Amino acid sequence: KNEELCRAKEMLKGQMAMEKEDSQELAWFFGFQELLESKTKTYEEVIKKIDSVEKADIKRVAKRIFSQDFYLALVGQGDEEKLLKLISL
Repeated sequence: KNEELCRAKEMLKGQMAMEKEDSQELAWFFGFQELLESKTKTYEEVIKKIDSVEKADIKRVAKRIFSQDFYLALVGQGDEEKLLKLISL
C-alpha cells in the first residue's frame, strides 16, 4: 500500500533528522560514504532519494533479493487471501 510506503519514508526521514543532531552519527554518515561510496551525499540528497522510491522499486529489489527459494512462517490470525495478495510479488 502507498500509505505504508509513506509511513516508512517518514519514519526513515525522521530518524535521519534526529541522527543529524548527534556528532557521532554525523561522523558515521559521512565517514561511511567517504570509505565505501563513490560520492558523498548530503542529508538533503539522501532525503530526495528516499522520497523518490516507488512501490515498484521495492518490488524489484525484493525479487532480486528473494530470488532464491526461501521459507516463510507466520503465526496469528488473519485473512489468508489478503495475506497471499500482500506477499505476492
